[in-house]
Amino acid sequence: MDDPTSKPTDGSVTRVFLVDDHELVREGLRWQLRACPFLRVVGDAGSHADAMARIPATRPDLVVLELQLPDADGLTTCHEILTRMPEVRVVVLTASSDAVLRRGARRAGAADYLVKSLRSKEIVDALRCVATGEATLAGREGAPPEAIGGRPDEEPLEGAERLVATLTPMEQRILWLITEGRTNEQIARRLGLSVWTVKRSVSSIIATLGVSSRVGAAVIGGRCRPAAPTDA
Repeated sequence: MDDPTSKPTDGSVTRVFLVDDHELVREGLRWQLRACPFLRVVGDAGSHADAMARIPATRPDLVVLELQLPDADGLTTCHEILTRMPEVRVVVLTASSDAVLRRGARRAGAADYLVKSLRSKEIVDALRCVATGEATLAGREGAPPEAIGGRPDEEPLEGAERLVATLTPMEQRILWLITEGRTNEQIARRLGLSVWTVKRSVSSIIATLGVSSRVGAAVIGGRCRPAAPTDA
């Protein structure tokens, strides 16, 4: 394997933005990347709102993104970053190696998915590969290809489809919008509901689907494609 701290032969420097709700994690990443002449940290944020406010001004080439943020899930953040700035590459760096979350990250457009249990050198090398265009969303911790998402028809969907079918029509419309990366405020405006009603419905959706977060609900919604909302 190439030395991850060696500079690309074309002399380019990749501008990196860090998004993680833990300041210690962001500082740790800054320290790790400081030794890499081809990776330059240009900013960081601890929430979705801060990230979306700061990223455009710093003009990063690469965003390193935690999936669990205090004000939104990382899939929403990834989708919004790439919608606004399609030239940016997003690398998920999170604690979970769950295959369902991997597939969700890939569908949201992430260039790679890394787990925080990896060694520092492995994380830096993975970022180098993404920066130079060598990487796709692959399991850096050695997961087999089928564990990171094959064709959609290779995974049994019956159980998830049955759970989605038990949602009310309104909950299915809200789930569809969650899979589109919409925030609670955007969903409320689209469906003419209060934000409080949307929040309550999202909590009900998460409980019904048996997942632990909005991210998990979005992944199931992306696989099962619940009913799309109809405009009045």
